Order: sequence, then structure tokens, then C-alpha cells
Amino acid sequence: MMQVGIEMSPKIERALGRALLRGILCAFGFSMGLAALPAKAADFRLTMEMNEVHRYAVISEPRRLKHVPRTTIIVLHGIDNGMRIRSRLGLDSVVAGTGTVTVYPDAIGGHWNNGLTETGGPDDVAYLKALIAKLISAGISDPRRIYMVGATDGGMMALKFTCEAGHLLTGTAVLLASMPVKLAETCKLTKPAALLAIGGTDDAVVPFNGGPVTLKSGKGQVTATGDVVSMAATIDIFAKKAGCASEKKSSQYADKDKEDKTEAYLDTFSECKTPVELIRIQGGGHTLPGHRGPGFGAAAANGAVNRDIEANRVVWEFFRRLPATSF
Repeated sequence: MMQVGIEMSPKIERALGRALLRGILCAFGFSMGLAALPAKAADFRLTMEMNEVHRYAVISEPRRLKHVPRTTIIVLHGIDNGMRIRSRLGLDSVVAGTGTVTVYPDAIGGHWNNGLTETGGPDDVAYLKALIAKLISAGISDPRRIYMVGATDGGMMALKFTCEAGHLLTGTAVLLASMPVKLAETCKLTKPAALLAIGGTDDAVVPFNGGPVTLKSGKGQVTATGDVVSMAATIDIFAKKAGCASEKKSSQYADKDKEDKTEAYLDTFSECKTPVELIRIQGGGHTLPGHRGPGFGAAAANGAVNRDIEANRVVWEFFRRLPATSF
């Protein structure tokens, strides 16, 4: 049985009034417990109980006069939590003013069951499917425009979800992540899936050319180990399903920062039914491109940071040009 609860910031409560707010939420099938939430007025925390385990997600929904379903981006964190990736990626600032809803779910114990390890764990695909279903049934999300982006551990989870339930998504973006070996062996895309991947060729955490991976928490504790295929092999799975031509085209982004010791290239395919693209950071480490800082640990530990592009902007631009999903 699944139960759903919701927490909203006091500013929204005062603006709308308790009675009106409860009426709106009850109409969407939510039960509500109001509590202070250290976030913007448009934020609320969604609690879902699955198999007697509480799962949490923070949803940032823009103010609106008309309650119509909106474009929605689900952001999956690495070995941390939804609020940390929210700060590190900075996607909210890019989509501000577009009416887009951003959703930040938390993995249990900070690690997604994405196929990297063989230890099992919660069914995170089922959780994310239930989360999407609730967002749609509540009138928050437009089912034709739901996107997913994940970083490192969350990027592998986004790949797994796309393999198993990609029909629910309009597009997927993965940052600093390749497909776990076992997932690559079993991935059966349900349809051609739009994919943008961003990776550094000198990534020592998730090797660009494939190999062993050891993911650690911010305190240095090992949380997951396993093996991944190369970034090229990951892209190839999607390119084949999309019917892309075998040859790819590579173009370099303007080298705006010649001091960062990296270069950014966009690798694309022709004749694809849906876009499959790789942003290859030559010389880049396990770091997010852009001026928001390394994002995942100290720069000295994780390698060079590319300053020619902004990861949050290129992800949004990729999603924005995709056609809506047809059912």
C-alpha cells in the first residue's frame, strides 16, 4: 500500500490560507502535514510510503494562477541527497521563468539501486514510476514532457530507469556516469530514447573508457563498487535503438577558458529517430562543467573543471528542443 503526505513552506500556507490549501491538496489526493521547510515558497516535500518505507522528494513548483500540468524535470543525486545536487547543478536558476517543475527525490541511504552493485536493495525503478504517476495524477506534471537527469550514482539510476521505463520520459541526461556492466547486458529500451551524456576523458571515479568504479560519500566512506562499460558503449546502446548512422560528427565548443586545461566537444549522430549526444570533456575529470565549482568533491581529487560550457544550461537546452512524447 502506498501513502502520500506533503509538507509546504509557511509562506505558501499564509498566502493561500489553511482552508484553501487543504482543499486544493485534498482534491489531488494528498494528505497534508504542514511544517517548516527551509526552501523557497514554491517548494514542498512529498512523502510516499512504499513497502513500509518512507520515500521523500522535494518538489519546486512555480507559482501559477491556473492549475495546468507543467514540464517536469526529475533530478537524481549522486552519493548524497536531492538538496545537494540541487545546489551543485543549479538547474532551478536556468529554468526560472519557464514554468518548469523540478523534482529532487532521495535515495535510501544516499545510494540508488542502479545495478552497479550485486547487493540488491529497494526497487528504485518502481519508486520513480510511482512518483511520476503521483505527479501526473495530481495535475502537477504534463506526461508528455517529463525528463530525468542524474549525476554519477544518479546518472546510472537514470540509465537504468530509461532502460526499463523509458516510455515515461521525453528525454534523459546523465552526468559523469556510464552504464553498469550488468545493466548494459540486460538493457532493453522500450522505445528510441533521447539521451545527452556529459563525461570527462580523465575521470578517475567513473572511467570514461570503462572499468571499476568506487563511489564514496562526502566523508570518504565507500558506498558502492562495481564495473561500468565505456561511455562509447553506453551511447551505442541508445544510438542503435534510435536507428542512428554508425558514423558520428564531432564539433568543438568555443575554448572560452584556455587556462582550464580542457576542451569540450559535442559528438552527435545522423539519421537518429531521436537525439543521442555526448559532450566529451577532453582532459576533464569527475567534475561538472561550468562556473559553479567542481560539484563533486575537491578539484584536486577529482580533476580538471571545464569552463567553456555550463552543465545546467546544456542539459536544459537539450530537453527544451525535444518534441513532446506522443502516446
